Amino acid sequence: MWVRSMMAAVAVSAGLAAAAAPARAGVTIVFQHGTSPPMTMAVDGDKIHVNSPDREAKTTSVIIDAAAKKMTVLDDRAKTYTEITEADVKRIRGQAAAMRGQLEQRMAAMPPEQRQQMQAMLDKMAGAGAEPAKPVKHTFKFESLGQKKTVNGMSCQMYKVLRDGKAHEEDCISPWSAGLLKKDDVEGLRKFGEEMVSNMGMTDGHARQAFDGIDQYPGVPISRVALNDDGSRGDEDQVKSITRGSIPASRFAVPAGYTKKDLSALAGGGMHQP
Repeated sequence: MWVRSMMAAVAVSAGLAAAAAPARAGVTIVFQHGTSPPMTMAVDGDKIHVNSPDREAKTTSVIIDAAAKKMTVLDDRAKTYTEITEADVKRIRGQAAAMRGQLEQRMAAMPPEQRQQMQAMLDKMAGAGAEPAKPVKHTFKFESLGQKKTVNGMSCQMYKVLRDGKAHEEDCISPWSAGLLKKDDVEGLRKFGEEMVSNMGMTDGHARQAFDGIDQYPGVPISRVALNDDGSRGDEDQVKSITRGSIPASRFAVPAGYTKKDLSALAGGGMHQP
């Protein structure tokens, strides 16, 4: 679903932002997933701007205003933008719930095979149509690997991360005491992201993993490598750089000359998930 893809991208970005500048000045973080082009995120108080250089994606920038509970999706090539508010999310959920109810009524008169196909469709709609569920709460354990590294000029310590007792990641973490970043400085943004994801029925999975257990982490993950069930290793996520300083207000506003598009236009817009 396009909304899920949208929030997955934002959640990944905001997950890194869950640890931001100890000073009130803005912070700009460049991070990279595997060999994908680096993404840039600017955070200042309750505002965030994420830019992706992926030329194949129609969504190239996302602006979040946590205080207003509003997200703006920009297509910088077409010079258009679309706003998504909390009211929009609730309306979309309501429409999905109504559609689900209608389909369930029709299922009663369907033959078994067709009813099974319809049930599969309803299962896919479940996240959008159901009431917001409580997020899955996982327990994390961090086993030191006894190694220290310097990743992109930032010192960190290697850990094997267990989630609910199962190997989950291998991370290089900079401890909170090092002062590189401070996890509670953008609590409002983290909460905004979690609420939006939960409101869309995304109680687990890729989008939630960006926030998952951040309060249990002993520091800032500078490098993260997923440990898959089959024993393979996933692509590495890295923080490439962190810089501090004043960020102009225009960074968090729609540029002049952009045309507003209706939210429905995003449904067929090929929303991108990094």
